[in-house]
Amino acid sequence: MLLPLSVTAISANTGQEVQHLFTFIVESDCSFIRNNTEYTASEARDHMQKKYDYARRWIGNTEQFINRIASKSSMSGKRYQVRCQKQLLYSDNWLQQELQRYRINQQ
Repeated sequence: MLLPLSVTAISANTGQEVQHLFTFIVESDCSFIRNNTEYTASEARDHMQKKYDYARRWIGNTEQFINRIASKSSMSGKRYQVRCQKQLLYSDNWLQQELQRYRINQQ
């Protein structure tokens, strides 16, 4: 895998939004499906945190975090899913909705 030549600095706002999404994941009580295996919200958050810690320097905004870290497996390319109260959603859509809600509430 080739990495971008430039390193992106994360703004304080992006860092706060990503941390909010991590908290949202853990507090969601939803399960996460990654590569056909179901994980707890806490396990999903830990996995995404490891990916984020590794790739943070290439993430310029929260949308990139969602699209590059929290939406699919970097190994298989398979999209992550979230199971909340018997509803199955793609994680990127679910997190985008929460990000929009968060931003509205921060205004």
